[in-house]
Amino acid sequence: MPWLVYAQDRDQIKQQRPDAKFEEVLNYSASGLFMRTDKPPFNDKRVRQALSMAINRKAIRDAVTKGDGHDDQFFSLMYRKVFGTSEVKDLGDAAKYWTYDVRTAKQLLSAAGIELVGVDSHPGMLKRLRERLPRTELIQSRIEDLKLGRRFDLVIAPSNILYLVERLRRAADHLADGGTLAFELANPHWLRAGGGDGVRVRAFDGNGARLEVDYRLPNGRTITQHAEVAIVWPEEMDNWLTAAGLRLQRMFGQPDAELRDSPSFYVVASR
Repeated sequence: MPWLVYAQDRDQIKQQRPDAKFEEVLNYSASGLFMRTDKPPFNDKRVRQALSMAINRKAIRDAVTKGDGHDDQFFSLMYRKVFGTSEVKDLGDAAKYWTYDVRTAKQLLSAAGIELVGVDSHPGMLKRLRERLPRTELIQSRIEDLKLGRRFDLVIAPSNILYLVERLRRAADHLADGGTLAFELANPHWLRAGGGDGVRVRAFDGNGARLEVDYRLPNGRTITQHAEVAIVWPEEMDNWLTAAGLRLQRMFGQPDAELRDSPSFYVVASR
């Protein structure tokens, strides 16, 4: 008798064993964002409010639990006497900051003196983003060719973009003194073990990997990307960052996995 069954497994078991008995309960696990509120930028409540409004909580529930689950704060509500937490419905006017509203989030960031600049090499990606954030500065460029002549307090690069040291250096060139660079890389330990659901490792050595990655679209179609990526080992991160004039601040895996077992890992570095 399993004590916990996730939504996708529950539906499969119900189909295979219609005589099985289920008791529906709310899972008390949760994920959270932790911020240093004693220093910029998170000491400005408008920044924290903007981050809250930029999170599509319904989309997360739909993707992870097929829409099941408490609206928000279920875990912390169990310990409301310890944490002093409240339900969203009891927050009064502040409840609006739990609403997914990207436009208002952008306005809050602008009011706090924070401006966003987006860069992508694909015109289609920029077109979609321009529809959602029409007043955001967007630039079409490859990272290798990027020369904005400006420096930023925070530079973020997702999806294994900075796996080449040349790209890392160009991102570092746009970082202000004391600024932070946060980026995501594919985990070579996970790839060497064979990958996982939707990721097939066709070739692997200590320097690179050849992959097939499946992307499941909302309409049910699956698109397969064929990619070759260079490998950056977590154990070599200090030396790799030093080559770009950066210092390692933090390195970690996904919330539900140890660093070696995580499909990707995250690096926070500074000048």
